[in-house]
Amino acid sequence: MTKALSPAISLLILSLGGIALGLAWLLPHTILSALLGFTALFALLLPLQNKSNSYLGYFLFGMTANASAFYWLIPTISDFGGYPQTISIALYALFAFYHAGLYLLFLFLFRKLTSRFPSFPIICAFGAWSTAKYIYPEIFPWHFSHTIIELRSLVQVVDLGGSMLATGVMFLIVAIVFQIINYEFKSRTFLINVLILLATLIYGMIRTNHFDLLPATEKKISIVQSEVSIQKSQGVSYLAADPNRYLALSEALVPTNQPDLIIWPETVIVRPVPSNIRSVNESASIPYIENTNLITGSLSFTNEDIHNSAFAILASGDILPPYHKQILMPFGEFMPLAETFPFLADLNPNFAPITPGNEIRIFNLANGIKAVPLICYEDLTPAISREASAQGGNILVNISNDAWFGKSAAALQHNLIASFRAIENRRFLARATNSGLSAVIDPTGQVVAQIPLFTEGLINTKIKLIEERTIFTNFYGSYFWLMVVIISLLMLVCRKAQK
Repeated sequence: MTKALSPAISLLILSLGGIALGLAWLLPHTILSALLGFTALFALLLPLQNKSNSYLGYFLFGMTANASAFYWLIPTISDFGGYPQTISIALYALFAFYHAGLYLLFLFLFRKLTSRFPSFPIICAFGAWSTAKYIYPEIFPWHFSHTIIELRSLVQVVDLGGSMLATGVMFLIVAIVFQIINYEFKSRTFLINVLILLATLIYGMIRTNHFDLLPATEKKISIVQSEVSIQKSQGVSYLAADPNRYLALSEALVPTNQPDLIIWPETVIVRPVPSNIRSVNESASIPYIENTNLITGSLSFTNEDIHNSAFAILASGDILPPYHKQILMPFGEFMPLAETFPFLADLNPNFAPITPGNEIRIFNLANGIKAVPLICYEDLTPAISREASAQGGNILVNISNDAWFGKSAAALQHNLIASFRAIENRRFLARATNSGLSAVIDPTGQVVAQIPLFTEGLINTKIKLIEERTIFTNFYGSYFWLMVVIISLLMLVCRKAQK
């Protein structure tokens, strides 16, 4: 065991570790992000190894990490929620303060676990972290493993156990570093850790090679990204693009590129259309492009309910039943606690209530494409992508409106987290956003094409329609980690291990 750290040094290390994690999030899809991610995890675990941890230190880690990584929330809250700058800053501070609580819960669980199983500090740390992440409600479902997306071989285990398993690999690597620092080269545990790491790397290389060379049906897809403008309707501000511009760009690319599918972003069509519309002849608001299929975002209505929807318009002119967004954005699409405290809705001038959908949809485009529509935030969480892939979806399609984040790291962070849906299910992921980053991501999590932020442009590329299902998709998804949580909690009530 290395020499114990003084309380002051421990606080400094944890504060710097939080800054490192925040910087890692500001540099997504880079090797530097991976280095900073490992640095942050090392700083998080070092005080635990030296028994110099304190709740203050871990609170500082959480505060510095969240305050530096998600700075863009201030203008977003102001623009999307319509609040004054002072209130936006206050809400942002509250956000960072709340999420720092995750690290306090982590330390609490770690102390309880190690008091019962003192011989396994790293295992206890990972159990505590997994449990804390699972039971602590977070707005953004981030993981340490998201920082190492560019270390391609390390993250391929995501198709076995999701992002948390790849985070476990990072814990393993830090454990090996600790063993090297403590000259524990000859221990059996060190050998086992090294062998597990080698197996992880070999698995990663096999899987990347498999999907790079996989023979599968190929289809041409095109993604259109145009400029956005701020508009108002009944006092509500929103960001929207010109559907006519999207239509012109799309019609121009069909004769030369002949795409099987064109994808437009979220809510390109802002005038609500009936949810039961089934033909382009029923509404002039619905776009139609000859000789290809189109997926686009649109507001829709069912009776008096307004939905944020995705529509699939076939080359024949038929329209498939739409998908209604299920996971709504707070403050913009719903007001938290407004049902209990109705006055809260009056405090938000930009609040436009949206009714969530309640079912998964797969767009069967009759040319072999079975598209899984995901709207905005929905590609950040595994559940919808996994369930739809298990039901036969062979391409993930995300349509988003990220213009609210401006020219910040937010859109890049969104794209980063979404990349893990591609690895989990081994599907191509096409992301169309109205302001960037629009991208196509392959089944190993690599961005193969993209359009920069706030740039009008097109993506024309080929994707593979992959039908095979992963262990993550077919069996348990994230439920494996529920088992880890249950085991960790059971360990908390066990008797203290005998020395």
